[in-house]
Amino acid sequence: DLDQVRARAALRRTLSSINAAADATWLRADREHITLVDDAHRNAAVWSDVGAFRAALAETRTHGHAASALCPHCLDALERAAALYRDDFMAGFSLRDSISFDDWQFFEAEGLRREFADTLERLVELQIARRNWQPAIAYARRRLSLDSLHEPAHRQLMLLYAWSGERAAAVRQYQVCADILARELDVPPLPETVVLFQ
Repeated sequence: DLDQVRARAALRRTLSSINAAADATWLRADREHITLVDDAHRNAAVWSDVGAFRAALAETRTHGHAASALCPHCLDALERAAALYRDDFMAGFSLRDSISFDDWQFFEAEGLRREFADTLERLVELQIARRNWQPAIAYARRRLSLDSLHEPAHRQLMLLYAWSGERAAAVRQYQVCADILARELDVPPLPETVVLFQ
């Protein structure tokens, strides 16, 4: 309920009190930004799921091999990252009358969602390479839950069901795909999806 100048002054006083009371080396503030310092190696006081998610994904980029390589360490890191992602970034939280916050939150959520989709796709491919159908199916279903209109994800799930011997599930997945596309976009499945179904 304060104007911007008085609100920022009140926030600075509150942050100063927190820093003094808690010796908060994990909090940085300047005139425009407030930042949590989440350096896990130097400061165990701050942990965030987003930081841990991104750290796990970063582990997979340091091995110098193709993303599709069967690397047990990368598989473990990707599985840890997938387990951390439970919902969209700050889902259900908003600030009243703050368009800039809403924009920031939206773009952060979209970026994390894309990283999560990529993580799930890599996990599916790694599990396919190991012929581990059930884990691949579980990851493919999670990938599809992010975007039910993503037709390649439907096709991949159809293939996984077929490879695992679940023919009825593969047929049902085609029907789910066709229904969603008809209802949401008023279009039929792509020819490659129909060929796979046939």
